[in-house]
Amino acid sequence: MKHPNEVKIILSLTVNGDRLGQASRHAHQLTTQLSSHRIFIKDSLFAFPEDPRVTPIVMVGPGTGLAPFIGFLQEREVLQKTHQLAEAHLFFGCRKRD
Repeated sequence: MKHPNEVKIILSLTVNGDRLGQASRHAHQLTTQLSSHRIFIKDSLFAFPEDPRVTPIVMVGPGTGLAPFIGFLQEREVLQKTHQLAEAHLFFGCRKRD
């Protein structure tokens, strides 16, 4: 693991006109005030190939962005320090072209 004692959160704030949506407003408030929240950690369904040194990986996130792949890519980064890994490609989609 790259960060075994940390919890990382990735999100994007959604703005509707001049105002934040409900979840985006809450997330924005978390960055400006101290608070405590329950956190649930769910095991990933992603799994490395049996031998990542010879099996290439193609990751596709149509509309999901990069968030689902961050932990997977960090684990791969750690593995690369001790192993020569096969190619990996990540394709992801965005809701808006810009």
